[in-house]
Amino acid sequence: MSIVLPPDQGAALLWLRQAGGRAGCDSAGNLSVGRNRCPLVFAPFDRLNQLGLVEMRLPSDKAECRLWVLVTEAGAALEIDPAAERRLDQLIRRFDD
Repeated sequence: MSIVLPPDQGAALLWLRQAGGRAGCDSAGNLSVGRNRCPLVFAPFDRLNQLGLVEMRLPSDKAECRLWVLVTEAGAALEIDPAAERRLDQLIRRFDD
């Protein structure tokens, strides 16, 4: 099965891969790795999870109020469309302004 992602979902996957493959998601739906915050909120990652390209895990420490989002092998191997790369660049420029 060949998966073709819309630009926002491809951008979300690309950001997660560039961020090291693992990010925390807070209760507002913001993903981050340290100070590196994703310009997209949770919705695209939910679809990526349904497709098996990312995995979502609750922390083992219940006091930690973050959901962990991790790239799967399938997500790491998927070819990213250039439109998704352009979309991520656009979002990052807008997010930084």
